[in-house]
Amino acid sequence: MKLAASLVCLTSLLISGCVDRPPSFTPSLPEARVRIAGTIGKVSATVDPATQAAGDVSLIFGSDETPAQWQRGLASALDQSRLFDGSPRILDVTVTIIKMKPPHTGATIETPASARYQVFDAQSHAVVFAATIDNVGRARPDDNFLGAVRIRDSIDRAVQGNITLFVERLAKTPELTSP
Repeated sequence: MKLAASLVCLTSLLISGCVDRPPSFTPSLPEARVRIAGTIGKVSATVDPATQAAGDVSLIFGSDETPAQWQRGLASALDQSRLFDGSPRILDVTVTIIKMKPPHTGATIETPASARYQVFDAQSHAVVFAATIDNVGRARPDDNFLGAVRIRDSIDRAVQGNITLFVERLAKTPELTSP
């Protein structure tokens, strides 16, 4: 009886660790100290087909939703940062995912991420800011015992870090910002 109870308890612990939680691609950002003249219009995210075909973008663990989640995380981060002052000029933001390749195994999971961002005037279609942001999301064994969860966490951290670096770089662009 004790063996059966122990097995049920162990199985419950293992299964609960496998519960698929939704990814959180929205970083926690402070309110920006500077403002960009304009309002956010469309925010879109896509995967570069050439880099995906070359194997530089690996969409695993249901991450075929990664572009849509990246788009939502980026839109939320821009709103949260209050970087744009709400003036009539509409600025659209696009992100093209050019690298996202988590390993399939490992103790410390490191997911490299690279994305090309463009901010452009919605009316004139002139690009007002462009940058490629590279970073790595890491999840260590002491973050979670299960490797699948560490992979998911490293993907989340890679995207959150990439979005954070983009917002920080955008806020430091003197020709766009005002105090």
